[in-house]
Amino acid sequence: MIAMAIALIGIPAVLWLISEPKAASVVAMPKTVDAHLPGVPFGKAIRTRAWIFITLFVAFSAGGPIAMRLIAVDFYGQNGIHPATVSLALSVLFSTSVIGLLATGAVLDRASRPWIVAALLVTVPVGLVLALVNTGSVALLYISMAFLGFASGAESTLGPTLIAKYFGLKSFAALQGLTLAITSPILAMSPLLVSVVKTASGSYAIPLLMLIGIGLIAVILAALLPKYPRPWVGGVQSGDSLS
Repeated sequence: MIAMAIALIGIPAVLWLISEPKAASVVAMPKTVDAHLPGVPFGKAIRTRAWIFITLFVAFSAGGPIAMRLIAVDFYGQNGIHPATVSLALSVLFSTSVIGLLATGAVLDRASRPWIVAALLVTVPVGLVLALVNTGSVALLYISMAFLGFASGAESTLGPTLIAKYFGLKSFAALQGLTLAITSPILAMSPLLVSVVKTASGSYAIPLLMLIGIGLIAVILAALLPKYPRPWVGGVQSGDSLS
């Protein structure tokens, strides 16, 4: 009876799924695209305080989580935490980065004040401080990684969202490309710099303190962002200052 029920339900469903849909009328794509998108011209945008601060705090906030991913096993191994446990904690970091992506996007869509960016980025120095003071606590390890993972996701969302909010679509691709071109080499160098400082000093304390300081600078820069301009529905809003 079960086999007959499966056949009665499954066979028609499979036939429906593999059947060719009826040809629909083709919707013609527009032959031209409006090149006069609302926003700030590229040359003007890169001279504003808003873009400079965004580029700097994106780079500064991402350096700590990226470095911690690569040094975590060695760093926590010195405190007696098993590498398998650290690997599981790194999975927590990557999992919470997804939460950071979704939560930051939802918050930024609803927030009318840019100070919320500083509140999101404060998770970086908090996570690094928890790592620095950890003397072997597995629970503290997971909490630290959760903070750093959330920050990683938030940082990935902040750049393009803020560029769109402050500068519109007129030069969005060029601004996002330049931001990534500047921040990516800095992020690639952060694990190397941590290793160099650790080798020179003999411990991870100094490089972690440096990362915490850099993370705090990122929070301060985010707190100093100018107010958002009015929604982009036309040209540049002359009444809004981004400098």
